[in-house]
Amino acid sequence: MKHTRKRLNSMNAWTHKYENGAEMLLSYITPVAAYIPGLGFMETDRKWSQSTSRQITAWKKRMGYPLVARVPQEELNNWLQKLDGLKFGEQA
Repeated sequence: MKHTRKRLNSMNAWTHKYENGAEMLLSYITPVAAYIPGLGFMETDRKWSQSTSRQITAWKKRMGYPLVARVPQEELNNWLQKLDGLKFGEQA
């Protein structure tokens, strides 16, 4: 499944967009927020750093400030594994 990877502003955060419409926000290599079609928007319930909080806020702003469910970090980790298992395309 093709996906694209794009830096969020000048931060150490990356968005991964997948062909199925899913999008993950990674702070360095850690998934911290996501949009999953059929489930909606979610963000980690774990308190990371002030920088990570700014990254999540910037992503939500870019996405139009959606209603976001707070989920356990493990759920985002699992979604990243599932989505990365689907991708076989090139990175942008």
